Amino acid sequence: MPAVVVIGGFGAVGAHICQLFLARGYTVVAYDLRPRRIPFLEPFGARLVAETGDVHDLARLTHAVEQHQPQGIIDTSEGMRFDDPHGTVRKATDGLANILELARLHKLRVVSTLSAAIYGMVPSPQLLITEEMLGQFPIGPVGDVDSLWGPMHAGTKRIKEAVLQVYHTMYGVDAVAVCFSGQWSQVDTRPVPLYDYIRAAIEGTPYAVPAGGDRYIDNMYAKDTALGVYLAFTAPRPLPHSFFNIGWERAFPIRECAEAVKRLVPSARIEVGPGEVRNYPTKSYNRGAISTARARAELGYRPQYHLESTVRELIRS
Repeated sequence: MPAVVVIGGFGAVGAHICQLFLARGYTVVAYDLRPRRIPFLEPFGARLVAETGDVHDLARLTHAVEQHQPQGIIDTSEGMRFDDPHGTVRKATDGLANILELARLHKLRVVSTLSAAIYGMVPSPQLLITEEMLGQFPIGPVGDVDSLWGPMHAGTKRIKEAVLQVYHTMYGVDAVAVCFSGQWSQVDTRPVPLYDYIRAAIEGTPYAVPAGGDRYIDNMYAKDTALGVYLAFTAPRPLPHSFFNIGWERAFPIRECAEAVKRLVPSARIEVGPGEVRNYPTKSYNRGAISTARARAELGYRPQYHLESTVRELIRS
């Protein structure tokens, strides 16, 4: 039975990656700083192995790899503090360097996940972003240190992608980067508007915000992200490219999330005012959707969900 190590396996995206690999017959080693109980992973029993560890701890990670002998490593690690630029840059590079060096020494396959924030300040939410556009736009305005998806986030993702390319091109490591947009997940605990709408609808309480409904987002369901990661890991080699966008190819205003909830829960009392508010829900750039043409052609990627089917599953969970 094949095995795979998932770094951040109990996270919002990592848990769904674990679920899909388990469903396809893999033994999954969920390597995480904070393993936790996730109900949809429990039916897989002993094929899910929880390992407590930090990706920056090379000795601990080496032990996990040597003990479980995986085919490869999937890296979903994340970590950022705007008040600690030195530590944030180290987090972005040291952990990935550990993974790639283990992959080089043990002939492992690597898939590393990156945020679409890597594209920086895309000038229009109507622009469909392709992989060839990487590096074309600035990472952010000078001095914008408190933007969640600002220069630090975009810059560190570009660093990670460059390190992946070095190991892939110079050292022959089978390393692929999968870039995705914002995520919705049953195990996500961030303050996200869609979750607020669903919570209000289920509890029967009114929810209203005066503005922000015209704020464009390009979120997607984490199950579709997991599918993209799985296909990137299992696709026959060699691949023509090593960097892929995964998404729904659609940016939509936040008000559509509220409308989807109200269609599924007709009694919901949710009102989202019009307009563009930059810090609602996050201080992020109004980026457009990312193109998945390359992933469709080379990986056979086809999303299985859309906004309303995602909302339906989140309500049920």
